[in-house]
Amino acid sequence: MSLLYFWIFAEGLLAVLTALFISQDPLNLFLAGLVVCLSIWPVAALRFFPKSKLSPAQIINSTRPVNLLISLVAVWFYVTLLTVLLTGRLAHWFGPLQSIFTNAWPFFVWFLLALFQISLSLAYRHRNEIFIRSVWCNRSLLFLILWWIILFVTLLHWNILIFNLPLFDMLPGWFWKFIPKDFNLLTLLFIPLVLGVLFLVWCVLNGKISRSYTLPCILLAGVILQVGFGLMEGQGLDSLRLKYLNTAHSSYVELAADRPDLLDALRNYDEHYRDELYLGTKPPGLLAIYLLLQKVSSLILPSASYSERLQSLSALIAGLFPWLSMLVLWPLSAIKRNLDDAADNYLPALIYILSPNLVLIPLFLDQALYPLLFCLGLYLWWLTLKQQSWKLALFSGLYFYLCSYITFSMLPLPALALAWMVIFIWHSKNRFKPAPWIKLTFALLVGLGLACLCLYLTLNYDPFLRYTHAMQGHQTIKSFQSGPVFALETFFVNSLDIAAWSGFPLFLLAVFSALFAGFNWFKNKAAQLDLLLLAFSATYLALNFFGQTRGEVGRIWLFMLPLFCLGAVRQLRTMFGHQQKWVYMLAVLQLVTLFLTFQFQDFFS
Repeated sequence: MSLLYFWIFAEGLLAVLTALFISQDPLNLFLAGLVVCLSIWPVAALRFFPKSKLSPAQIINSTRPVNLLISLVAVWFYVTLLTVLLTGRLAHWFGPLQSIFTNAWPFFVWFLLALFQISLSLAYRHRNEIFIRSVWCNRSLLFLILWWIILFVTLLHWNILIFNLPLFDMLPGWFWKFIPKDFNLLTLLFIPLVLGVLFLVWCVLNGKISRSYTLPCILLAGVILQVGFGLMEGQGLDSLRLKYLNTAHSSYVELAADRPDLLDALRNYDEHYRDELYLGTKPPGLLAIYLLLQKVSSLILPSASYSERLQSLSALIAGLFPWLSMLVLWPLSAIKRNLDDAADNYLPALIYILSPNLVLIPLFLDQALYPLLFCLGLYLWWLTLKQQSWKLALFSGLYFYLCSYITFSMLPLPALALAWMVIFIWHSKNRFKPAPWIKLTFALLVGLGLACLCLYLTLNYDPFLRYTHAMQGHQTIKSFQSGPVFALETFFVNSLDIAAWSGFPLFLLAVFSALFAGFNWFKNKAAQLDLLLLAFSATYLALNFFGQTRGEVGRIWLFMLPLFCLGAVRQLRTMFGHQQKWVYMLAVLQLVTLFLTFQFQDFFS
C-alpha cells in the first residue's frame, strides 16, 4: 500500500510539473494536469490496483469503500470550489486567503490531482463493491451524504465569517454586520471553555454524573459560557452588563430606572409608549417585568440617584438573567423524555447551551425568558393531550394569553398547540372520538377569553388595539411589505438568519429531522416527537409566509431554539445511532461556529 500511495502522489506531482510548461494559470494548469493523470493512470491501475477479492455476501454488506469514496469526492469538490473562487472575480473578497493561494497555488492543484487519483483508484480497486445497487440503496449512505452537506455548508459559513465575505449582506433585509475583534490573550479563554464543554459531554455520554446532578451541571456550564465569552470582551466580570447597556434595547432598563408608576404605565400603555421605538412594538407585560425588577433592586440597594438606580438594576439583571436563561433545560428535557423513548434525554440540553445566539445575546428576555415560556407551554399542552383534561386545556388558554401579554413572540404558541392537536388526533384516528377534543378546544378558547377579559377589566389592556399599533411600528422598522415574492425572500432570509445564529449544523439537522418526520408520517411510523416536529414545521412556515418579521430572527425567534435542539438530537441518533463520536463532532462544530461568530460578527443593536 505504501508503494501505491507513493505512485499516486508522484504521479500528481509529475502532472503538475508537466503542466507548468504549458500554462501558468491555475485553472489551465489543473486541466492540463488532469489530462496527464488520465493518460498515465490506466498504466498505474494495471500494475498497482488489483481488484479486491470479497465473497458475494461480503460485497453486499460492504459499504466502507463507498463511504470513503463519497468522503474523498466531497473534499475534492470543496477544495475545487475554493480554488475556482480564488481564481475568479470574487478572489479579492478572501483577503489573506487569496494571498496565500497566489503564493501556493501549485500545491492546491497538486493536491486536487492527487485526491482525484486516489478517488479514481479506490473506485477501480473496489469496483465489485461499489458498482452494485444494494450498496447505493441504503440509509447509511444517505446519512453520510447529509452529513457532508452539513460540513460543506458549515465550512462555507466559517469562510464567510473569517474573511468577512459580504454574501449575506447582499440579501434584502439582512440585519447582521461584521464587527471583527482583535486577537489578544483573553481570546485564549476559548481553549479552557472548549475543553470544559467537551469534558462535560464525555461525562454525560458515559454516565459519569448522577442523573440528579446532570442538568445542574449543564446549567452551570451554560452560565460559564455566557460569562466566559463576556470576559473575552475584555471588560471583566461587568462585560455582560456593559454589553447590554451599549445596545438600543437598554431603553427598557433606562425607562424602568426612571421609576414610572407601575399601574399607570400598564393601564395607559398606548398613551405613554405608542411612539417609543421599541416599547411601541411590545405588549405591556415586557415593561412590567423591568418595572418589577427595578422595585426588587430598590429593595436591595435603595438610591435616590437615577444613575445609581440604573447601575443597580442592570447589575441585578446581569446577575440573574444568565441563570434564568438556563431554567429552560428542565422542561426541554421533560419534553424529550415524554415524547421520545431514546436514552439521551440530556443531549438537547447539552446542544442548547452551545448555540451562538444563546451565548452571545445575553441579558435579553428573548434569550433569558421566552424559550422557558415556550417550553413550559409545550409541556403543559402535551399533558393536556395525554390526559385529555379540560381543566389543563383551560389553564393552557390562561397561560398562553399571559405569555402573549409579555411578548408577541408567544402568539404562535396557541397556533402550534392547535396544529399539534390536529396531527395528534389524525395520528390516533383509529380510536378517535370527537367529543373529548371538542371539549379541549372549547376549554382552550375559554381560557384565552377569560384571560383577555380579566386583563381588560383590571389593566385596560385591549390586545387587538395594542397588536395593531405594534405591527404598524414593526412594519415601519423592518420595511415590511406584502406579496408572494416578498414572502419567499423573507422565508429565505429568515432561514439563513436563524441558521447562522443557532449554528448551521444544528439548524440543518433540525431541518432533516422535520423531513424524516414527514416521511415517517406518510409511512404510518410517526412517533410522538415526530408529531410535535411536524406541527412546529407548519408553524415555522406560517410565521415566514404570513408573519410580520424579516431579519434579526436569530434574536427574535430565539424561543424556537429548544425545538431545533430536539429535532437535531433526534436526527443525529437516527443517522448514527449511539456512536458518541458524532455527538463530539456536532459539539465541536457548534463551538467553532460560536467562537467565529463572536470574533467576527457578534451581537449588536
